Amino acid sequence: MRPQQTSAKKSAQQGGKARHINTGKQQDTIATHVLDVGAPRDENAQGQVLDRLLARQTVHDAQGRILATAFEPRVRLSGTTPELRLADDTTLIAALYNLTENERTPRYPLLASIDQHSLALRDIDYLPAPHVIFSLHAASDPDNPLVALINRRLKSGFRLLLEQSDDAPVPMRLIGVVREARIDTREFSAPRLEQKIIQLRHFGIQRIHAAHIDCQEMLGHCIKLKLDSYQGDACNQLTPRGLPSIGINRLKVLELIDLAVAGKPPREIAAHLRSDARLTYQMLACASRTVGDGAPAASVEQVAEGYGMQKLYDWLILLLRNCTAPDAAAQQTLRRSLSRACFLDTLAKKSLLGFPADSAWLIGLLSLTGELLQQPPLQCLAPLRLDENIRLALLEHKGVGGMLLELAVATENADHHAIEHLAARCLVNIEDVNLAMVNALVLAESTPF
Repeated sequence: MRPQQTSAKKSAQQGGKARHINTGKQQDTIATHVLDVGAPRDENAQGQVLDRLLARQTVHDAQGRILATAFEPRVRLSGTTPELRLADDTTLIAALYNLTENERTPRYPLLASIDQHSLALRDIDYLPAPHVIFSLHAASDPDNPLVALINRRLKSGFRLLLEQSDDAPVPMRLIGVVREARIDTREFSAPRLEQKIIQLRHFGIQRIHAAHIDCQEMLGHCIKLKLDSYQGDACNQLTPRGLPSIGINRLKVLELIDLAVAGKPPREIAAHLRSDARLTYQMLACASRTVGDGAPAASVEQVAEGYGMQKLYDWLILLLRNCTAPDAAAQQTLRRSLSRACFLDTLAKKSLLGFPADSAWLIGLLSLTGELLQQPPLQCLAPLRLDENIRLALLEHKGVGGMLLELAVATENADHHAIEHLAARCLVNIEDVNLAMVNALVLAESTPF
């Protein structure tokens, strides 16, 4: 930010003139965002601009209590040049200023991740230090001026954290100055995360914070490692009683890990995994947040292949560290889910309507998710990126998949009138329905959970 812009901000505080913060460093650089932080202004419009540019997430402790609010650009421009990173950081600082000007006190401290060079921006001087936390991307060997600047910011009352990724070296010259670190968990497998935390604690880091936690398995792992705060999409599962358990047989997870170690392809691993509704649900939930912009899930095999071998293995290792044996009620629900999956799969192959058998299996397997997780079905399925036909079948019993699911429910309830009606609509004969149900029950009862 240019010095004259900072001066304009100061004069506006005194004289009430409109002012702008431009995230470009100089006039000849790439223009990015301009935030009008002037007064008088439309507060609602200002908030809408901030919401369009920046994403915000709450930072929690292990019981779900909010500790801070973290901000980051919705679209990062910093992948190419330092100037673009500076533009990102200037937008963040402008947002922090906007939220705290006129002596407004935020309910929770405000957290932003910035580059070490952005710490020298003069606009930081106008932020209320006790209410702002900066997580720094620092070089492995910072120079003396940077160390002096960090000391000055700390003495001013700012909290500073060292941003740590998997390949980021620990800046040893800052260890004695900054005693907190923030870890980007997206870049770590479970063993690598443990090694990084041991390393940081060995070097004297006193508080370690986990960021970008995308799945329940990683959140549970971070809580077991006794980190100091947690941020990410999965943190909405935290409750005052802690994190809900993941009821999955550890022996089954170990069998899947053995298959991965043996080099079996993801499709073969999925064939063993798909008999367990909770295993399938956990994989779908994690993949929906971490795989990216892949196609919506239409089958278990498709999701496993989209995950890839290494990510699938890393997820299984995380799952092994966080799963517990399902109780008797959960085991009964898992058997009913498997029975429905087998029933729908068989009838989809028999039906003349041409509905994919893999999708029918997934519908049956997920049809009791609400009962399994003890939550409303809509809430359970919301995190999953499912094919629209599957989602409509599960939530509204629409389409061919929905008719097959209704036929399964009617068969379970021995509703003969509904069975005849739905079998005719699904273009399957009654003998196939009866045989499919018998085979499904035999498979479910003979499968250990």
